[in-house]
This record gives sequence, C-alpha cells and structure tokens, in this order.
Amino acid sequence: MIVFISGPINNRRFYRSRFWMAERLLRAAGYDVLNPTILPKWLSHEDAMHICYAMIDCADMVVQLRDWEQSLGATMEGTYAKSKGIAVVGMGDLLYGNRTKK
Repeated sequence: MIVFISGPINNRRFYRSRFWMAERLLRAAGYDVLNPTILPKWLSHEDAMHICYAMIDCADMVVQLRDWEQSLGATMEGTYAKSKGIAVVGMGDLLYGNRTKK
C-alpha cells in the first residue's frame, strides 16, 4: 500500500527529521511511502502543491502527522485526497489504533 505523508512544513524547525522518522516507521510497518520533503526548498508553495497532488493521486492513503490542521498545505492535501476518494488517516491511528492517553 502506498501512503503519502502530510503535515506542517513551512515555518517549522526540523520538519525534515519529523517526516523522515514518520517515513521510517511507516516503511517498518510495511508501507511504501511518498514523502514530500524530498522536494527542493526553492519551489514555490503553489508548485510544490501541484507535485504533492500528483503524489497523492498515486497513493492509496494520506497519513497526517500531528498538528496537520495548523498547516494550509496539509489541510489542502487532506481535502484533495478526500475529494478523490483516497483515505485520510492520522499517523497515530494508523500505527497504534485509536488509543486515548490516560
């Protein structure tokens, strides 16, 4: 199953490390991963979103990282995926089920 990682990037320190760790965890769980942080930093947001939409078109699922709702791009990715009938799920829910903290 191919998954696309979605989460906040702009104005985030260490976002590449966060996406890289998510990619490693997803690969260890048996998923093939599309990671948007491979895109060059000099791309405009609009151009990067075009490429991300193409990546989502190739994915079976979008996996959202924590705080995705604080990111315009991640919100757009989730909306786009849903409009295409592609499942959207939180990283924690996918890997660990819907557990609540005690």
